[in-house]
Amino acid sequence: MKVILLLLPLAGLLACSHTPPSNTSSADPVAKAPVEESAPESVSEATEVTEAKAETVKLTLNPLELVYDEEAGLCVYTPGGLMKQPGYTIYSLDLASLEAVLGERPLEPVDVLVELGPPETKTVQLEPEMPQPDGGFQNTYFSGKVVGAP
Repeated sequence: MKVILLLLPLAGLLACSHTPPSNTSSADPVAKAPVEESAPESVSEATEVTEAKAETVKLTLNPLELVYDEEAGLCVYTPGGLMKQPGYTIYSLDLASLEAVLGERPLEPVDVLVELGPPETKTVQLEPEMPQPDGGFQNTYFSGKVVGAP
């Protein structure tokens, strides 16, 4: 019963929404000419592909900053993720390789050697009324696997 009551205001909103007329004639002074978007001239202009070698780095994994995604088979590590910052470095590590090297999930901080792919930087903007840095959060994402312990 509650579901029906919640959907009734939405039905009224959808029924009253304005749709522009489908037939616009050239005599209509308000009608606008279609805008053509320029497509990139080549594939290399649309996306930049870079070949990068995998880099092996030493990370100290803090279990408080680890999130396990069983379905995706990932362990997401965000160092400093418990503090507010203008940007975060986020490591998506293969869960099977982590458990194979350590034997189990870490219960205390542990050093591991991680083979990382190329970084990807993304800007994440929250809703306008939410507090955030100017221009949004600048997050750097790495994906990789645990290859050993030092």
